[in-house]
Amino acid sequence: KTGILNQPWHATPNIHLCTVRDFELLCADLGIEIERRIIVDSRGRNRTIRNYVGIANILGEQSVYMLKARR
Repeated sequence: KTGILNQPWHATPNIHLCTVRDFELLCADLGIEIERRIIVDSRGRNRTIRNYVGIANILGEQSVYMLKARR
């Protein structure tokens, strides 16, 4: 959310890219557990980050998640 955009990125009517942090906050809001994450850089190298740190958005071009719905 910002001062101009009063909705979360995932609730806006347009398609928007999100950061690793945005996605992980969405999972937390929806009660989805992240079992594992893999960050892939622009050369296709795996940048596994066990504990989320802001570096994931810098090193990663794409990310792959293994998710588990909480009961």
